[in-house]
Amino acid sequence: MKLDSTRSRFKLPQRGFSLVEAMIGMGIIGIVSSGLFASFSTGFTVIRLSREEARATQVMMEKLEVFRLYSWNQVTNQTFVPNGFVAPFVAVGADPGFYYTGTVTIASAPLGTSYDEDLRQVTVDLDWNSKGIQRHREVTTYVSRYGIQNYTY
Repeated sequence: MKLDSTRSRFKLPQRGFSLVEAMIGMGIIGIVSSGLFASFSTGFTVIRLSREEARATQVMMEKLEVFRLYSWNQVTNQTFVPNGFVAPFVAVGADPGFYYTGTVTIASAPLGTSYDEDLRQVTVDLDWNSKGIQRHREVTTYVSRYGIQNYTY
């Protein structure tokens, strides 16, 4: 009996994937990678909106903190406090033309109490455009005639 050294008497089973198995695997990889891409995209959008909201809060609080230093005459003088303002959004990768626009409104306190003449309601409105969507935030506080501004002068 002659033995052929290039061939084995026992046939080894074929190893590898069939075309159907490869297509199913590629489909699963495609679904997982598209889900991963969508989650990254959503995450970056949430981070961008959080930065915008944090800056909006910072701008509004900055405008309100100024009233701590104003005297009562300055608060009640409508020409002393500027009505409108513009504040930039400064962040890495932000659009260079992105600005917050706002207004400061001072009105009598609508509380219906005996000390209403000693209070003023201060409202800061802030608007900005975020990727084509108009956004708006507002904060309101009260300033008293006998408030902290009397202790800073």
